[in-house]
Amino acid sequence: MKAFILVVSVFIVLACLLFDPAVADQMSFRELFLYRKRVQQEMARKQAAKNAVAEAAAAVVRIECQASDDAIGQAYSGSVAVTVTGKQCQDWKAQTPHKHSQGRFTAYWNNLGEDVTSASNYCRNPDATSGGLWCYTAESKTRWEYCDVPSCAATEDCQASDDSIGQKYSGSIAVTKSGKTCQNWDAQTPHKHSQGRFTAYWNNLGEDVTSASNYCRNPDDTTGGLWCYTTDSNKRWEFCAVPICA
Repeated sequence: MKAFILVVSVFIVLACLLFDPAVADQMSFRELFLYRKRVQQEMARKQAAKNAVAEAAAAVVRIECQASDDAIGQAYSGSVAVTVTGKQCQDWKAQTPHKHSQGRFTAYWNNLGEDVTSASNYCRNPDATSGGLWCYTAESKTRWEYCDVPSCAATEDCQASDDSIGQKYSGSIAVTKSGKTCQNWDAQTPHKHSQGRFTAYWNNLGEDVTSASNYCRNPDDTTGGLWCYTTDSNKRWEFCAVPICA
């Protein structure tokens, strides 16, 4: 919205300069030309930033795993739909081959932002079964089985699904979405910066610019998510493509 207001304001000012003789008379043709050029450059810069955010979002990859602090899978919203023995799960909205009343756990479904229909046949744990994620099977002879969803701690480095901009991420991915190596946060070359001033952020992660090495981070709350300065002197910074833990 702020970007939109800025663009509209720029157009209004430019229109005044171009069509209000009283204003235009105060500027030479060269000044008008240079002003228009600066406006175009600013608009191009804003669009490039917008495109970078969109590209970062498109680059997100979801990792099918269960948060390590979610022992029984109550927060899992991934799409694994097979049991430990390889049986396909029955849809939660279906009553065949197995009748059930799992839809009654409305608080659970609401917390996940879904219901028995949108949950499809994905492994879930609506009744807080102590053994963890499970499902009814599509085989009439086996009513239900547990699912084998790996812990995120045991899988590829990933970003928590409830951490949209990566403020809690403390992993060790250190390359940008285009493959550039990240610059160390305690380094000032090739790019000078002052990201160390965000002490609350670093303290929350239990680290500082030195211990954070050159790992992807987001100390200044950039809306596009995790990023880093690059070791390429021609490219100051880029977003990182850190997978999302489902």
